[in-house]
Amino acid sequence: ENLIAALHSRGKKIGIVVNNSKEVPTLLNILEKGVDSLYFESEDIFNESVEYLKNDHENISVKTFKITGIEDAGSGDRVCIDTISMLGEDEGLFIGSFASSMLLILSENSKNEFIDTRPFRVNSGSIHQYVYVGNGKTKYLSELNSGTKIKVFNKNGRGRSSTVGRAKIEFRPLFKISFTDGNKYGSVFLQNAETVRLMGNDGNPIQVNKLKDGDEVLGISLEGARHYGMKIEEKMIEI
Repeated sequence: ENLIAALHSRGKKIGIVVNNSKEVPTLLNILEKGVDSLYFESEDIFNESVEYLKNDHENISVKTFKITGIEDAGSGDRVCIDTISMLGEDEGLFIGSFASSMLLILSENSKNEFIDTRPFRVNSGSIHQYVYVGNGKTKYLSELNSGTKIKVFNKNGRGRSSTVGRAKIEFRPLFKISFTDGNKYGSVFLQNAETVRLMGNDGNPIQVNKLKDGDEVLGISLEGARHYGMKIEEKMIEI
């Protein structure tokens, strides 16, 4: 950090010899500038580094779902996922009761009259739900804890790596929200709170307590059944 701060201000460039592919993301992001060039000790380390960087970001196809029902689900254990990153206003996590269809639940990066922003947090809803963690894999919210690697996504489906700082579980009132794309259907259980927001199809966030039947929101569909978060080809029915 000291070298980058001192030399960049003098117009100098820095090159680093890489002998561990896992160091590459850090080297490219020090002080949000990174080093100027990388030199690899072997072709194997270069190839490993390329794969590591590919996995650091992801693009996934986002689609529109229509809300078909909103009902009181009683109270249950809901999870707030606190990441070690500052999330943008259009970034969050894909969450759903079914692995086949999930909605984009946004970070608490929006001011309201009741509480300050917490741009590192996604109030992810009921503990039983799936969260898409990237590279075709899902986890249950109950499996996330301090140190778990995840990906956060924006409204265009652009994902970037982050890490869970902590998962906070509390007993809260929940809504069950049903939705469909005309082919697949799904549901998501979210806390009845003004800080919980979904992304509308028009690119504007919608508070969960202002959501209504017919609203169009953004989400994703995943193919195949799930076994320990991995896609498998078998018949499975989720209801």
